Amino acid sequence: MILFCFNFIIYFIKALVYSLVTPEQLYFKVIVIIGIIFCFFILKKHYQKPFSDDPKEIITYYKIKDNLDKLLSFAILILYLFFFVGGVFLLRIYNTKKTYDLSEAYNKLYCSVVQTSGSALIINILFVFTLLFAFIQALTFFTRAAKRPWIRLHIYYYRDSEKPYFRFVHFFLRKSYNVAAWKILEMTPFENKIVLKFSLVYHLTMLITCLHYMTLLIVVLYDLFYNNFTLCYVYKFLPYIFLYDIYIRLSALYSKIDFMINADHLLYDYMYATHVQVLDKDYVILDNSTYEIKMISKAINFYLYFGLNSTVLERELGGRPLALNYFKDWNYFKQRDV
Repeated sequence: MILFCFNFIIYFIKALVYSLVTPEQLYFKVIVIIGIIFCFFILKKHYQKPFSDDPKEIITYYKIKDNLDKLLSFAILILYLFFFVGGVFLLRIYNTKKTYDLSEAYNKLYCSVVQTSGSALIINILFVFTLLFAFIQALTFFTRAAKRPWIRLHIYYYRDSEKPYFRFVHFFLRKSYNVAAWKILEMTPFENKIVLKFSLVYHLTMLITCLHYMTLLIVVLYDLFYNNFTLCYVYKFLPYIFLYDIYIRLSALYSKIDFMINADHLLYDYMYATHVQVLDKDYVILDNSTYEIKMISKAINFYLYFGLNSTVLERELGGRPLALNYFKDWNYFKQRDV
């Protein structure tokens, strides 16, 4: 989020400077502002939620119906990774030799503000905000669009422990920042030390998740105070910060997956079972596995509905003593030869 805010501020400054030095396009900017606002309200009014809280609709939304549906899910996910991950990373690499003089930008901005009327200044600021708002909305839309195929494919392939995807998830979890924090503290005598009412591993985990933000802040401050307000070194560090941010996000994403009751396996069996037998009002057999009907309902409404977030499911179940997180159950990973 901090990385996004940094980029947002830089883009806002650049766009505002460019907008103010092109006063002849004022009427065009007004039309663009009105058009974007109109489109936003139209989409907001007519856009329907992809599904309600009805379990049948949730299952239908995430179930892969045939091979074409599976291929489409792969295509959407690959396109998202190609454009929004690979594309952004290549752009970061391309801009490593780039510099941006904030002093020059400030002088242009100041001169333009002095020479621009109040109404034109307001229109230009609204124009830039509107464009950036539209960009954020589009980015949010594509991110949400990519999350659905990921959830569908995750449930579909995570059931079989022999498949590469299952092995990748557990390999990645063994390399996640949660495990890294535990491993670091295991080499010290402070593994069980409590600081400010939290375990030391909690503070170390917070440090690891914020390390790239701290690095970004230090580099920006260096460019501001020791490089005469010229952003130079920050562009050199951004590719590495971007990769580290992806690692942190993937770690957080897969750490939310439910392990203790295997909700992903439950959802797969419920979606794709070929043999269903209701034992009584409380239990059902899906293929060769027996599940509690109430647990199936909770897995759908409090796990799948919230994007495979085990925290919501844990709260609904009243909290499990073996809940998997970085300060409750380190033994879960130790049992898997971490």
